[in-house]
Amino acid sequence: MVGPSESLPIFAGGRLKKTLELRDAQQQEAAIFYHKTVLQAWHDVVNALVARRLEQVRPARLRAQADHSRQALTLARARYADGVEQFVTVLDAERSLLQAEQQHAASTTNVSLNVMQLFKALGGGWEETFPDPPVIASTAR
Repeated sequence: MVGPSESLPIFAGGRLKKTLELRDAQQQEAAIFYHKTVLQAWHDVVNALVARRLEQVRPARLRAQADHSRQALTLARARYADGVEQFVTVLDAERSLLQAEQQHAASTTNVSLNVMQLFKALGGGWEETFPDPPVIASTAR
């Protein structure tokens, strides 16, 4: 024999055709999985943006509520000191103030969590180790 030779199976029983069909199906499955992953990522980003926007205005409103509760407590204490009000009113005002401050703290925490959720949804990662700080070369001669 002179020159290169090739050998192809003549009777493969349709094995080559079925292998090709299998590869096409695998490619379609991978494309569908990729499409699903992209849609889920967009869903996560939209949810994070909506949650952040909704929670962003809440802390200011809760801070105002806490300030009003603090003023009500001051007034209740003054009225109690003057003998006009019972001590139960002071306790109710303190309870209201505490609830308002707890809600404000929770809302502030939620704002931070929403920012982290948005960062994560946009592909941000959390580094376990930090890079070394840059070395500043001295220019002394």
